[in-house]
Amino acid sequence: MKKIYLVAAAALLAAAPISARELTFYNGSTAITNGSTIESQAFDVTPIGNNNVEIYFEPDLYLAADYWTNSVNLTAKCVSGHTIQLCTPLAAGQTGSCQTGTEVTKQGITISSTQKIALKYEYVGEQSESDAIPVVVTEFSAVDTKYTTVTADFTVVMGSNSGVASVFANDASFKAVNGGIAYEFAGRTEVALYSLSGEKVLATVLEGQGVLSTSHLPAGIYAYTAGSKSGKVYLR
Repeated sequence: MKKIYLVAAAALLAAAPISARELTFYNGSTAITNGSTIESQAFDVTPIGNNNVEIYFEPDLYLAADYWTNSVNLTAKCVSGHTIQLCTPLAAGQTGSCQTGTEVTKQGITISSTQKIALKYEYVGEQSESDAIPVVVTEFSAVDTKYTTVTADFTVVMGSNSGVASVFANDASFKAVNGGIAYEFAGRTEVALYSLSGEKVLATVLEGQGVLSTSHLPAGIYAYTAGSKSGKVYLR
């Protein structure tokens, strides 16, 4: 009889649902929604002589898990082509080695269920003091290699003194999606996209609802005009 009870108990445990596992990025104390884009305009400018300055970005970014794991891979890909640095710890209390490049991956990160790992992500660049603050766009993604369906991702846009905030107006009638721009216009509307250097890279007339393909354009920030509206949009 005891064996029957033991078998029944084991069956119940096997049938019980496994608690959800989640990876979550944070901007300070605020959780970042998967797939979203955030901005950071905080930066330091330090004179270094000969009319040059050093530009330094380090947004307050973290990665957390609601379970213990030692198998998280974290990738930071700078789609704007700048060299970035990532110094994420490999375990609680450890500093971890720093890696630099336009795309950096840290493997085997350990996170406990009560811990937020500081990403220690930064950009440092030198330029003329007369140049505009650069726009640095980086896509972050994390995956647990033991539970490959447990993932998280977001994009951070840093810098620019030319109104980056307008990139994220979330205008429902003209909004970036993967591979294009979703639009909704009641009538015929002239649309144009411009690089941040001012070059017109796309011009068309749109009406109704649809998705304007931008797959032929490099990822980055573009200025746009759509009828009487104007702003900026980040294309992936």
